[in-house]
Amino acid sequence: EASECVEIRKILGKILFVHQRLTEYSNAEIGFDRFLEKIKYYYPSMKNARKVTRGELEVIADQQKALGGVKSIEEFNTFHRRFAAISEWLISNHRLSEREAILIFLRGLGDSICTSVSLQLDMMDNARRVLEPERDEYDRNDTMLDVVKAARSVFTSPNLVVRTIA
Repeated sequence: EASECVEIRKILGKILFVHQRLTEYSNAEIGFDRFLEKIKYYYPSMKNARKVTRGELEVIADQQKALGGVKSIEEFNTFHRRFAAISEWLISNHRLSEREAILIFLRGLGDSICTSVSLQLDMMDNARRVLEPERDEYDRNDTMLDVVKAARSVFTSPNLVVRTIA
């Protein structure tokens, strides 16, 4: 428990260091409170993470989908940050498989972006198959990292083609 206190002090010191350098939050106590709220929003503490469930992950994805899915790289980064903060803990503690996390994540992107990401994953897999001809064509295990890379390339591509599913 003593080492936990030392870690907490280090983290609080780092948060205070970052806060002091950001002009947006420099307005004394009010600014620091807003800053802490943002930190907690994007990076829930491990104490709170132990209470999270797959259901809460699904709520995050469903809320994003209800907003029309992800429409920009900024929205994607925000959604991914919120999603990863919970899903990584659930996966590492064997409460969710990576495949389940990927399916929930894709649902939150919205249908049109999900289709584009799937096409990008197909292209990435084809490129891997060229580099590794001995790979079985049915041996495709996309990781969350693959999905995130594919989504980022969809949003940063100058030829972004978003297919709308009717």
